[in-house]
Amino acid sequence: MQSRLFSGDILPFLFHDSANTAFYMAVDALKAMQNSPVIGPTQYGIPAVNMWFLSVESMISTLYKIVLDDSESTKSRGAVRQTQKLLEKAEQIDSYISGGKATPSQMRLKLTEFATFRNTLFHDLTYVKRPTYSHTIFAVRAEKMNQVDLMQAIIVAVNTFRYYRGAIHNIDLLPKVFINAQFDAVDLLAEEVLFPAFSEILASRQMATDLKLEFSTESLGFELDIEARMLIRHDGPTFPEHNPSNQTIVHRLLADACTRRPIDPTIFKVPDYTANARSTGNS
Repeated sequence: MQSRLFSGDILPFLFHDSANTAFYMAVDALKAMQNSPVIGPTQYGIPAVNMWFLSVESMISTLYKIVLDDSESTKSRGAVRQTQKLLEKAEQIDSYISGGKATPSQMRLKLTEFATFRNTLFHDLTYVKRPTYSHTIFAVRAEKMNQVDLMQAIIVAVNTFRYYRGAIHNIDLLPKVFINAQFDAVDLLAEEVLFPAFSEILASRQMATDLKLEFSTESLGFELDIEARMLIRHDGPTFPEHNPSNQTIVHRLLADACTRRPIDPTIFKVPDYTANARSTGNS
């Protein structure tokens, strides 16, 4: 097939990399949850939600490039409308690959709500919009998110991966996660590691959630029959100068910074957002 956009070039599937990052960010978030005396937003949870969304956005954008290219190259299934909006891309993918036969999916309904939650959180739309959720249990006040929202994000993201995993003939698009010198499917590892860890941590605190920790079996049910194959290309390692004695540089500097700020057990400090902080440089 003569490709209009790619001309035989390799199209990177970057969502595999971002899904790997998202998985291990979720692991870090659960570690922080276990070690924290409170349940709520952490320095890991919010970025992890964003990384799961980025992974979904990357997969859909990659598929959209493929169907757009096939549409303009072959003229066989009708035109694909050009758009920059994620949910419209998903709609165009479903319509094109199915030849207009795809029915509205639960996946897209839940992805719509995931996009709303993520955008409310990352575009600081709190108190600007107060969304309602009918198909997910994301927090209405996104700034109050906790680990349940992260688990909900994982479920929607992985359901999206599973929905599209067979969208290209003879290719499995489901991201594979690197673990112990091997790779395994992200849904299997979520069920093996993330879900039971979350449940066990909740149980240790005599807590529970209404969120069902399970994935959908829904799929697009159609495939794009094009000449495509997966390639794994090794560009060679890069070995910069390495000094084993300096493996903890950032930890040393952070410890030094902590030493310069001794704890006074009689004082509880909060951030200084007054104009005085600008002139003194204090926080």
